[in-house]
Amino acid sequence: MIKKLYFCESCRTEVKDASTLQFVEENSDRGFCSEKCILDFYRPYMAAFEEEEDQLREQYNFQHEDQYLSITSNQDFLNKALSTPDEVWCFENELEQKFFTHVTEVQENDLKLFYIIICSYVDDSPSFVFYRVATQYEEIANFYRREAEVEINSLESLSYHDGQADLDIEPEVIEALELKKSSMLAQMLASRKASDIDFEEFASYDEYMDSTLESPDDVYEYEDDEGDTINTFIKTFFTNKISFFYIVVTQQYTIKNDLSILPIIGFPTIDKDIYQEFAKGKKLNETLKN
Repeated sequence: MIKKLYFCESCRTEVKDASTLQFVEENSDRGFCSEKCILDFYRPYMAAFEEEEDQLREQYNFQHEDQYLSITSNQDFLNKALSTPDEVWCFENELEQKFFTHVTEVQENDLKLFYIIICSYVDDSPSFVFYRVATQYEEIANFYRREAEVEINSLESLSYHDGQADLDIEPEVIEALELKKSSMLAQMLASRKASDIDFEEFASYDEYMDSTLESPDDVYEYEDDEGDTINTFIKTFFTNKISFFYIVVTQQYTIKNDLSILPIIGFPTIDKDIYQEFAKGKKLNETLKN
């Protein structure tokens, strides 16, 4: 029995199947039952990196560059920083926990910016983003170029193992899907307001995903930068005297000559701005079957 006894590192719930555990650190025994638990566990790390940036800006007397927040939250720039960074650096703490820093140069109105992310790795790929910032200051970029520079070989995707591997899907498609999922999650978290539904409550809304896919109010379609067809399903619900949207973003995929849709991310929101942000592309008159 003890050989098959597993618990989520964050909520301590027993996990019956070890293969469903999600890991975000290389060679670590910290497994999690959900993305919510991953965020709950690593939130203090994220706050520490934020405080570190505050201290760095105070040291150089640099103001926070709020004008670049749209760059920081831009999904395309995040994808670039994750998959094709210009530089990768690695630093290690006393417990041999490794943190990887990606530094990527981007252009904004003829101004060169440094897009910087701090993340962990699993299977030689980024797995969890602790922090990200866009800055024009070389001094800030130099600060994050710490300890050892890593030779860039192939950085494929973020690795959130959510069961897609159980389907008959090529590994490279799964990897690309996980990268999209991580990017969209980061985009949603960066855009959401404090007044929106708490992230900690998202799991209680999972039951609305199937209804949204089966009978959506609206479906949007666009082609992303990788050439994949993305569909966004949106449905309005009213429960407990609260009206909210449930949004499911999917990717079209052909399995054995049948067109299927693979869910990338699903979440509730009461924010019309997030609705508009994800309701992108052409609005379809006819819905798609899942």
